[in-house]
Amino acid sequence: MTPFAWAKPVLTQVTLHADHEQVRVGGTLENAFTDKMMEALHSGVPLTFHYKIELLRNVNFYPDEVISQSQITHTVQYDTLKKSYEFSSQGDNLERKVATKKSELCRELMMTLKDIPLSSVYLLDPDERYYVRVKAEMVNDDGLWFPFNWLLFFVPIHDFETSWTESSLIQVEPNKGFPAETTQPHRSPSGPHTGGLKNAVRAFSQ
Repeated sequence: MTPFAWAKPVLTQVTLHADHEQVRVGGTLENAFTDKMMEALHSGVPLTFHYKIELLRNVNFYPDEVISQSQITHTVQYDTLKKSYEFSSQGDNLERKVATKKSELCRELMMTLKDIPLSSVYLLDPDERYYVRVKAEMVNDDGLWFPFNWLLFFVPIHDFETSWTESSLIQVEPNKGFPAETTQPHRSPSGPHTGGLKNAVRAFSQ
């Protein structure tokens, strides 16, 4: 049995950083793309992961303030004629498409958030500290049409939902865009408590 057979999906390496214009989030979903999912994908069933993202302002003695909420959707479908994986990532003003024949790259794309823009740095207070929290889920679509619903009967795949995972705190300097040093340690995953601006549009094949 592989680790995917018993390990619970979890988000790790969740980071919040800034460039000269945008505050961006990154993260990695582990133990989520199972061999059963790959089998279902090769049978023609499309797979979709949803990433829920919240940007929060750290507030002393009060509940932290949610600045923005967004959702990123990763979808992949296998083209049996081209023998390639057709990946797409969509969110607020964000669209990315990748075609690849590499199964490992397919898994990596589905389970990775990389430099996802959340907000303009000029909308954040340089005297405040911010962090991001992310959770991921996959829910089988009961409304799938034939033959996808028929295929899932023979290759069952299980729904999952991770806990929230939080980044460390940062401060943003608008003139530089880079996070200032903080003394706050990395925040641990928490329980449960919409979108981005001017997101990049990227499309390419690999």
